[in-house]
Amino acid sequence: MNLNSPEAVLYPECVLLSTKNYILDSITMKMSSDLSQFEAPTSNVGDKEAELVAKLFESSNLSLRMYGSSEELAENVKIYRSSPGSGVYADANGHPMYPYYTTPVIYRSLKDEQYLCKSDAYVVLQNLTLEVYPFEKPQLLRVILALFLRSQELKNLRRVEFLKFDEHDFVSIKKEIEVEMKAFGTNPSEFFPMMTEIMNLEFPELHEI
Repeated sequence: MNLNSPEAVLYPECVLLSTKNYILDSITMKMSSDLSQFEAPTSNVGDKEAELVAKLFESSNLSLRMYGSSEELAENVKIYRSSPGSGVYADANGHPMYPYYTTPVIYRSLKDEQYLCKSDAYVVLQNLTLEVYPFEKPQLLRVILALFLRSQELKNLRRVEFLKFDEHDFVSIKKEIEVEMKAFGTNPSEFFPMMTEIMNLEFPELHEI
């Protein structure tokens, strides 16, 4: 099972915003807040992420050198934004419409059991939905999906919870999503009722820490 988010969800704005969230506020305040100046090389970032960070690096008046080279900063930002729950910072900065663009992390217990942080489960749900939803305007779908899933995640920030990860469970969830989609069709107005039904699907047993 591929847990990676599709490349098409990683917009240039996502890279730049997560980079600015990563660096010190005292440095960010000296930099331009206008992200439009960083012309995107493509509609989605693909393998051009380091180039975008390099542009931000150049505009910092050398302040970002404390983070090493632009390549090192880009790699560290990748790690930062892939931390479970890091997506909440997008909401805090007023950008809840961006899809999740992180890679869920699988943890192993001393008994060699696999666990998934609950916040990463929303990323998996997004990716499963994008895989099977036959929508003519995928960009609109990604925005609607992000708004809904991020709003649900914000309701579960009081504690860290883990799901016991079994690939077969998520394969079953994917099949249920397909069933719900067939029931609601591809009309955008039906998307929120459909997602409400999807969120009622049962996850594996929760393990709190």
